[in-house]
Amino acid sequence: MATGKQRPGSRHDADQTLQAKPAQAQPSPRSRSAELPARKRAPAAVSTEGFSSDALAFGKLPDDWSQAAFRPDLAPPPAASQQPVQRRAISDTSGAAAVGEPGDVVQRSLLGGVVGGVVGGVGGMILGGPMGAIGGAIGGAAIGHALTGGEEEAETERVAIVGADTVSVRREASADSDELGTVARGADVEVIATDAGFVKIKGTDTTGAEITGWIPAANASSRARQLNQIATDLDADMDDLYAKSFNDDKTAVEEWGATIVEKDGEFSAKHKRTGHDGGSLPGGYTMDTEDGERVIGGVHSHPYSVDEGEAEGVAFSAGDINYMRDHVENGFQHWAEAGTHRFALVIEDEVKAQEFFDNNNSAKVQRDWNTAFGAAGGTFQEKVITAVKEVIGENGANGIDFYGTFDDDKQKFDTL
Repeated sequence: MATGKQRPGSRHDADQTLQAKPAQAQPSPRSRSAELPARKRAPAAVSTEGFSSDALAFGKLPDDWSQAAFRPDLAPPPAASQQPVQRRAISDTSGAAAVGEPGDVVQRSLLGGVVGGVVGGVGGMILGGPMGAIGGAIGGAAIGHALTGGEEEAETERVAIVGADTVSVRREASADSDELGTVARGADVEVIATDAGFVKIKGTDTTGAEITGWIPAANASSRARQLNQIATDLDADMDDLYAKSFNDDKTAVEEWGATIVEKDGEFSAKHKRTGHDGGSLPGGYTMDTEDGERVIGGVHSHPYSVDEGEAEGVAFSAGDINYMRDHVENGFQHWAEAGTHRFALVIEDEVKAQEFFDNNNSAKVQRDWNTAFGAAGGTFQEKVITAVKEVIGENGANGIDFYGTFDDDKQKFDTL
């Protein structure tokens, strides 16, 4: 059985089973300029044995979406640099800062100042009396603060640059410090130290030279780097899922999906599957693993037939968002392979995410998505991105973060 998983664009009506739209389907109360032809589906059915009970069903046009709006010349989503970007700090799977909390730096700085002040004051009293004690305390506090506060060594980790096409690398942990060079969006760099609101990185700048310096912590993301690695490791698998979603003349489509697993730091796709249904993937992602494997989430294709304008680069539906309510676990990922782009929803804070789903049932998520989609401007793809962002809020607000690729190879992610 397929649950109501609306997928933007070609097949979006959640809160009901998603099947191909009958040729005589009635239009919604809202006007539509043309009726879509019936969905052509592969006739065979497959067993869902071995799959989890929660089903995936991604797709189906909203009843108020007109065929006229689907044009073969639909523009792909804009480059990431043209989209509003919500910056976020480096995070581990729990969403917490992974390379040093600003509060820790402040506490260490204060402690260093106190200790330095005491030592300096005692020394000043011995050498110069009361006035010497005051001067020694002030000087000692400053030295202690500098030694223990400003820069905190971090356990090194790799991150990806996010939030801007290029990011300035500074000599010191300050936006006013001298610029040493710039690093590009998507660059893979190493974090070697932290200061409140900044991280010190070592990597390659936009000229190809080695560079070491400070950037805002909001422009460094360990999650984006993980997504980049998954997209690279599973590149052929994801392309294969998308290619299998069409018949030869692209008059029929069926969604394919696979489970993303991690073992020994490497990612792979398992349990590739289709339900031979243009609008759903019955059975869902299986959570079965072998020794040493860990489920990261799943990926499904977003195919659009010739009759639907062969749209590519279409992100998530309300149904996709609703699927996450059954997997509220830090780090769980729900991917869409959309031909020209890849997208990911990630649970970054399970407490916030659970509160969000408790306060927004499936029907409300669907209504809010439809409302935002209808009010949005731009291309079809842009309207879908806007709808997703309106429902889940800014990244970090409700524990669910939204990412998309910005490069031609679909292997570099940024927040959306």
